[in-house]
Amino acid sequence: MREQAEGTSLWRRSGAIRWTVSLLLILVVPQVTLWVTLDTINGRRVERKLQAIRNAGQPVTISEAAPPPVPDDQNAAVLYQQILRVDFNHRRQSTDSLLEATGHSKLIVSEFGKDGSNADRAQAVLNDPAIVDILETLEQASLRPECAFPIRWESRMPVPLPHLIRLLRAAQWLSAKARLCTIDGDPDEALRWLGVVFRMSDHCSRGPTINAQYIAAALQRTGLEQLERTLSQTTPSAKSTRDVLDCLERLDIKVRFDQALPGERAEGIDSYTRLRYPPPQSVYPPSPRFAPTRLLYCYRFGLFRPLYNADLSKYLTRMEEVMHRATLPSAQPTPPRPPRRLPRRWVPFGLDHMLQFVEFLGALDDLLEMRDVAIMENNIGRVALALTLYKIERGEYPATLDELQATLNWKLPEDFFAGAAMTYQRRGDGFLLYSFGVDRDDDGGVKGVPRNGDLVWETKVP
Repeated sequence: MREQAEGTSLWRRSGAIRWTVSLLLILVVPQVTLWVTLDTINGRRVERKLQAIRNAGQPVTISEAAPPPVPDDQNAAVLYQQILRVDFNHRRQSTDSLLEATGHSKLIVSEFGKDGSNADRAQAVLNDPAIVDILETLEQASLRPECAFPIRWESRMPVPLPHLIRLLRAAQWLSAKARLCTIDGDPDEALRWLGVVFRMSDHCSRGPTINAQYIAAALQRTGLEQLERTLSQTTPSAKSTRDVLDCLERLDIKVRFDQALPGERAEGIDSYTRLRYPPPQSVYPPSPRFAPTRLLYCYRFGLFRPLYNADLSKYLTRMEEVMHRATLPSAQPTPPRPPRRLPRRWVPFGLDHMLQFVEFLGALDDLLEMRDVAIMENNIGRVALALTLYKIERGEYPATLDELQATLNWKLPEDFFAGAAMTYQRRGDGFLLYSFGVDRDDDGGVKGVPRNGDLVWETKVP
């Protein structure tokens, strides 16, 4: 009793102790209460959003978005793998592709393929029977109906996926082969190889992520650039022209893009999960240059769970906006936006890098412009091929697109960047065809970067 009385009297006599305890209660209890409340609110918000995704039948992990298995005799990836030689079990052990292993990639891609230089050396390489056999294997693969690479999606391979990059390099070889055939005066053979490029683009676009769509668009652009050169220098047969036109018509870019968005969102969810719960062993370890992966250590501690849930909720909300915008028809694109600049802000413990990473994951709406550009480039290529068929059958290009339309059983696509028909002009024995591009300004058919300039196709007949 005496000790209790002394303790009580000490509490009553010492104002410093009472003030210290009271101050701690005032400062700590509300903060802890707020932090726990935020944890509860953000956690429930994330669970609601994830449940809504599941209820819609959409994937919440990238492994759920992976394409189903395909029989080997129908799977183009089986033949592609013979050329690409990517080891999906141990990526670091992958060897060079058969084309890269020749040691001529710089000559074919960077020199001859870029500006036509060193044509004699390139001719010797591209006509080598071993190289022709590789290109014919790519052609056989492109003719198969399905394409599903044996990727270990559950191991969360980092992007960009190596097989996609090698597909693009292979397409550059095929484009160079088409360029050589054009120089040799064999336009039908040139269009044969370009058809392989466009079919490869279709296979690539079946990947469940945006990266696959981006590479597919690059494949298409590679083929279209060479197709423009070929049609300016030679005139192919009607059959070869129709075959390539069919390849372009099968490239349903918007549908593939919309199908990839749920997979991209699932990959983002997986990225957050991996940052919070790092796998003990990873077949595909993160790149040391990817700084945010190293800086987001705070996610791993339970104390920062409200911050993790808040950022994941922000990402899911951002993706909802992107996917809603993606449902809008390309004929009604959203107005151009200025380049996004992340606000400068001070956040302790390096979390400013984390917030920038969150913004990066949610900046996918920029790729909607990439999608629209790819759709318009495809449309321009189709119209250019229709113009070529018109000339083959009638001896000259039409005076207007209306004259061309009267000969077709399909409707010519419009320039949805202008909200009107594409701009078409006959120029001598050739023509100029262009779209206003994403800036929606008529630059008179002057090419430029995607955000400034027109999307132009010019056939210059010598």
